[in-house]
Amino acid sequence: AKGTGCHQGRVFPHAVARQKLGPGQKAFLAFQGAQRGNTGRHQRRCWAMPGGACEVGETPALGAAREVLEETGYTVQIDRFLGLFDSTHAGGQASRHLYHILFAGSPGDTPPASPSTANEILDLGWFTPSQIAELTLSPGHSPRIRHALAWQMQPDLPPFFD
Repeated sequence: AKGTGCHQGRVFPHAVARQKLGPGQKAFLAFQGAQRGNTGRHQRRCWAMPGGACEVGETPALGAAREVLEETGYTVQIDRFLGLFDSTHAGGQASRHLYHILFAGSPGDTPPASPSTANEILDLGWFTPSQIAELTLSPGHSPRIRHALAWQMQPDLPPFFD
């Protein structure tokens, strides 16, 4: 999405959008992105939560909602702060700390629009927790997804910070 990347001093908000499937069942939104290498070819095909860098003057919650819209076409209402994650503690290879802020959000009633980053998105889907366990996740997303799933099971779970 616009403004994404590993830039010094940037905040990277992510949103876990959730949708009720039935009694006690929830699904989570994820997309499969292709990361381009130096050759311009798609190198990695991993599933990830929507997210990216905040624009100048944008709050993290608004940035997360914007990133969900850009990457998935869904409008979400951010309704919960879930945690602050340092990428260097999740296997990140950056020479600086990159902080990822995790939010929960609910999709609106509006049908999804076309993602504005369609050239980056290979696939999009709603997944139950058991289906998420079978996905190849983008590096660093596993701890955030595990915390979101734990919060789903225990809504009074405090926000995570490392």
